[in-house]
Amino acid sequence: MNNHPLRQSDPRASNESTATIHETIRNIFGSSDSISKEADPKDVNPKEVVSKRVNPKDSNQSTTPFIAERMPQTTPSVAQDHRVLDNIFPKNVTKPVIKAELPRLHHRIERTDQVVYCNTLLLKDPVFSATTNLDKAELVWLEEIKKDPAEQDHLRWLATRMVEAFVADTTKDSTEIAEIVALGPVLQRVPYRKLLTSLLRDLDGARILDDYLLQGLYQLVQTASPGYLEADDLVKILSILRVRMQGMHQQSTEHIYLLALAISGILDVMADHKVQDLDRVLEREPLSGVLSGLKGSSDPYLMYQACYAFQALQYVPDNETALQGVLRHSTGVVDGLVKVTSVFTLDLASILEGLENLKESI
Repeated sequence: MNNHPLRQSDPRASNESTATIHETIRNIFGSSDSISKEADPKDVNPKEVVSKRVNPKDSNQSTTPFIAERMPQTTPSVAQDHRVLDNIFPKNVTKPVIKAELPRLHHRIERTDQVVYCNTLLLKDPVFSATTNLDKAELVWLEEIKKDPAEQDHLRWLATRMVEAFVADTTKDSTEIAEIVALGPVLQRVPYRKLLTSLLRDLDGARILDDYLLQGLYQLVQTASPGYLEADDLVKILSILRVRMQGMHQQSTEHIYLLALAISGILDVMADHKVQDLDRVLEREPLSGVLSGLKGSSDPYLMYQACYAFQALQYVPDNETALQGVLRHSTGVVDGLVKVTSVFTLDLASILEGLENLKESI
């Protein structure tokens, strides 16, 4: 046994030892008992220490537990996977707040961002504000303003007054539109609807598409408070944008992209509000045709928005009943079959037309 090649390769082995081949292999790889005794206990894995102290005389013991125990446990747990997903896809994320200098009570407010900031804080309940991301200064200001109903009414009146001034202004520039739209999330229902009507009227009446009006309307709809939007509002907005999209023949790609982006956002809001009975003939089919044409655009951004809007349109049901749908498809199929039978009369034009009708119907 002492003349075994593995035995001879170990200079630390003695002639009087009765260690097995299993022990010799462990000694070659530096995992003998002597090494484990010299190692620092702080640097040794408890599992490895246990595996090294197995009786070496037991030659029938498998090395599988020894190897498995030394392998690092890198497989993440299910709880860790959920935590990672929650960090990547957080739920119920609070909307960002435009912060500004908090004015002192009964002092003059000179900037729009202060009006937005103060009215945003007014919407928060002081009972639950401790669990939000409010800092100490915001909590103190909120506690003081809640004790002064007159000052609360004054802040809300300022927001309403700004909307009235905007509606009365006939020349609205990009700065005014951006400022007034920022008030959307904090407006009460009546001034909000006045602002929405004004932007719709201006966008519909403009002979040339105003990008700032379009973006302002899109942002205002996206930030609407629950119950402020009606289904008819969304259908009318979509109709205006659809007409604009159909007339964009010689416009730049940027204008068409902004329209496609706005249409995508409006369709998302319509799906969230469960808007139904969209007119199939006047609205759905024309818009679907325009978006289908843009899906092949060479511009990747426009192509993506067109594809997204086309898919979003599928989640807004139209006013066609099931019976009407069956009749519409069956009529096309029957008409196509009739024209395909023209093969017996050798009418090539009718055959091709019938095949095309069958393709569209199916």
